[in-house]
Amino acid sequence: MTTKTTETVSVKTPYWDIAADIYFPPGFDESKQYPAIISAHPIGSCKEQTSGNVYGTALADAGYVVIAFDASYQGASGGEPRFTEDPTQRVQDFSFVVDHLVTLPYVDADRIGVLGICGGGGYSISAAKTERRIKVVGSVVGVNFGHLLHEAFSGYDPIATREAIAGQRTAEARGAEPNVENLLPPTVDAAAGTGLDVVEATDYYKTPRGEKPNGATRSLISRRAAGYGWDAFTHAKYSSPSRCVSSSETSPVRSVPTVTASRSTAAPAPRRSNSSWPKASRTTTCTTSPTRSGRLSTPSSPSTTRTSDRTSTHHNQKDSVMDSITFPNGPITMAGNLFLPDNFDPQASYAAVVTVHPGGGVKEQTAGLYAAKMAEEGFVALAYDASFQGESGGDPHHLEDPFARAEDVRAAVDFLQSLGYVDAERIGVLGVCAGGGYAVNAALTDYRIKAVTTVSAVNIGASFRRGWYGTDSDAAFFRENLAAHSEAN
Repeated sequence: MTTKTTETVSVKTPYWDIAADIYFPPGFDESKQYPAIISAHPIGSCKEQTSGNVYGTALADAGYVVIAFDASYQGASGGEPRFTEDPTQRVQDFSFVVDHLVTLPYVDADRIGVLGICGGGGYSISAAKTERRIKVVGSVVGVNFGHLLHEAFSGYDPIATREAIAGQRTAEARGAEPNVENLLPPTVDAAAGTGLDVVEATDYYKTPRGEKPNGATRSLISRRAAGYGWDAFTHAKYSSPSRCVSSSETSPVRSVPTVTASRSTAAPAPRRSNSSWPKASRTTTCTTSPTRSGRLSTPSSPSTTRTSDRTSTHHNQKDSVMDSITFPNGPITMAGNLFLPDNFDPQASYAAVVTVHPGGGVKEQTAGLYAAKMAEEGFVALAYDASFQGESGGDPHHLEDPFARAEDVRAAVDFLQSLGYVDAERIGVLGVCAGGGYAVNAALTDYRIKAVTTVSAVNIGASFRRGWYGTDSDAAFFRENLAAHSEAN
């Protein structure tokens, strides 16, 4: 038996460490096993506020081992750029925390639950849909961040707001300072007249009652776009409804269910129709071989190009057709091939295309073939290896992460917008097979992408749910093997 009440730990992820505090029940005995609860903080909060000092303490007093953690990009956890509120990453954080819990001998791995407050409530529900090691989920004033973005956070004008986000991310890709927005007024007096929820939230998060150094209640505007394509309840039917408990009560403290925030001051870039794209001297139609959906698709009779042997981040040689380049996607270094049109002129302004390879593919295969063809038609074209694949960074390697792959597309757009010879208002995406699904997903929320096209597009999520070839037996095979793998590891 020990007298310790809390312990600060680091949770490992493939990208960075997550900072967490473990709360122990009274009379904690390391030789016993306890049910455990993961406590998730609200948007812009930290582990020392509601999720830890309030609910973490109360649940530990009730006999649970509780772990409260700082979300990626926030608090004491790693991740750049700071103050990013990324729903997909926040959902993934839960699995990494579960990974940590199941290594602790005093935690009963079959009795792990989650509790989320405000935005953490929506993330908790979303995580429990796919993370079957979570046996029960509860939320307190749970907020669906995707829904919130479309309404209060966008002033009920989500289209204009996404245009503003696109303009701000373009500015930052070119070196502008990040635009970080305060989610709450600085004082209770300043919150007067804004609504009860905002007043009570300010009275907690901006006063000695709950104010903490890492509880920034701030959000990076340029990285909000992904949230517009996210919904806490999508595919909820695949989870048992008995596993979810939600509460509208806020005892012992009211969290932040909705906060009306002003939009970015960045001027939205005007949308352009495809008619503003350069006219090719001839029309090229790419067809696919008659393979089944879900397999790698190949273009018919693609053209090949010369390549340079050099690796560069600057491209200014008129006789260069392809350059090997690298660009950042958070902590991961992406490897790509940049294809330039014949008679390339670095003083000119070109439309650009990002080509996205299939699941398990690499940039030298279909994505590169289409990129070469697009360069032949007068475009600057970028083919790259996905995060965790090919020559790009990320561990464990060979990981097919749909969320990371959509962010790869956005990072590729960042790179293209940093090039002086690329017209930032004429960037499109072409995706092949599963890359088509990722291209569509990225374009749904990133309004810097002005056009998107697919070749034999595959929705990887639907493929996993239904089985790779759409049969019940194949779907059962996937589920049985995933369950066996989780149990073994």
